[in-house]
Amino acid sequence: MPPSLPAPGIRVRRRSTVRGRRAAARATGAAAQPDEPVRPRLRPRSLPTGRQSRHRTIRAALLALATALLPLVASAHPHAETLRQAVLILAPDAVRIRLTLLPGTDEGPAFAARVDADGDGLVSEPEAMEKARALLAAAHLTWRGNTLPLAPLFAEATPADWLAAGSGSLTLEARAAADLAAGGTLIVEMPGWQLQPLYEAALVDGTGTPEVRPRPDGLVLRVPAP
Repeated sequence: MPPSLPAPGIRVRRRSTVRGRRAAARATGAAAQPDEPVRPRLRPRSLPTGRQSRHRTIRAALLALATALLPLVASAHPHAETLRQAVLILAPDAVRIRLTLLPGTDEGPAFAARVDADGDGLVSEPEAMEKARALLAAAHLTWRGNTLPLAPLFAEATPADWLAAGSGSLTLEARAAADLAAGGTLIVEMPGWQLQPLYEAALVDGTGTPEVRPRPDGLVLRVPAP
């Protein structure tokens, strides 16, 4: 027999597919299964070249900022041993080096007395620069077999009483001209220093990321040829 049709004017309420499945499950005694959500299929999207460069530049800037803040965090808490941190920034035409010395409570009083030559409690820029030049003399950089002369750019230090208490720091920055964009090997000899290399986006875009290999007294960085 053909299925009976509803009388005119009578609305038939149909169960949704989900409710129908649940009713069938109750009738058969099976446990109702939760509805599985439809997960969208994501397709990897590549960034345009310009945006890739901007993203690398932003990452490099954030890393540089984080590295610059590390001495401030460390100097806020007294520590017994002296910490020596060196950040190397490689650009297509130069190598910049930023040294941060954080004397501990063991060496702090003697270090403060040496840096604060006039004993006024403040470390002037000439006093900081004199000590910075002595620290810089221990750094030896070689590019393609030739020694790179480092020229100091600035030096600064916290007050002498901070240095004596193991919560101060002395910071200096220097620069050496070098044609890193041509590719080659950079050897950094700085015994006793924690070294952290950073690369400007212009260098990475032109040559690729340098290969870093540690050595007992420093680092060896191989910059790919363009």
